[in-house]
Amino acid sequence: MKRYLAAAVWITTWPVSGAPAQAQSKPAEDSSFEVVSIKPADPGDRRTMIRSAPGGRFEANGVTLKLLMRVAYDVQDFQIVGLPSWANSDRFIVDAKAAEAKTANPTSENPSTMTDDERKTLDNRLHARLRGLLADRFNLKAHLETREMPIYALLVAKGGSKLKPANDAAGAPPRRNLIGGRGQLTGTGATLDMLIHLLSNATGRIVIDRTGLNGAYDFKLEWTPDPGEMGIAGPAPPGAPPGEKEASPAPDGPSLFTALQEQLGLKPEATKGPVQVAVADHVEKPSAN
Repeated sequence: MKRYLAAAVWITTWPVSGAPAQAQSKPAEDSSFEVVSIKPADPGDRRTMIRSAPGGRFEANGVTLKLLMRVAYDVQDFQIVGLPSWANSDRFIVDAKAAEAKTANPTSENPSTMTDDERKTLDNRLHARLRGLLADRFNLKAHLETREMPIYALLVAKGGSKLKPANDAAGAPPRRNLIGGRGQLTGTGATLDMLIHLLSNATGRIVIDRTGLNGAYDFKLEWTPDPGEMGIAGPAPPGAPPGEKEASPAPDGPSLFTALQEQLGLKPEATKGPVQVAVADHVEKPSAN
């Protein structure tokens, strides 16, 4: 498995939940990293990268504690509270290996050959290992609580859904790709869970699915971001080759909400609802290696 986070693009290959992973003080023995190295990032290097590879290898460059917590608890920035200011400014290099990394078969954890349940299990194991890393090296103690907050309910717009069912090959594991950048999003076999996860980041609110659509879809969404609109992918990975620039959105295109309705037949509706937040009760700068 490889997952990349970067400043412009997030590529995800399976659905992730909109609710935080369960807080825990100590992960199971088979869900922890055996070796962990954490160092300050080079102040002159502004790249941000997160990658997980087969066999329990995890690498990150230029990441803040808040970003690591966001990945570990599967939440958005606005669902994390209680962190000190340095947790969103100090940047680190993280290199972690699980015990099985020594004998890992690169093809054994290839998402393209996995079922949806196998992908989810692999994702949950990464979350558990990262929570253990944060507890051990940042002395992070956190708990979950539910708060009433503004949210969006995603509905099927008047006229019906315009999503195209995915063209999955017979007998092959389904592809689940969602590639996003500023003002554009392309799904291949993407589920509504995957879409609403990124919409939550872009809107700064939890988006809940009330469409009743349970399939996988191929689609392309294009819009012109508002000046203050958050990136669809949030803190993301630099996957583009040096010198290659991301295409700019059309200056006179539709807003995100208009594009959702016109291009996908989906309508976000403002409402209020319970939102789980991860509260940091105690945290320290990482211990030396």
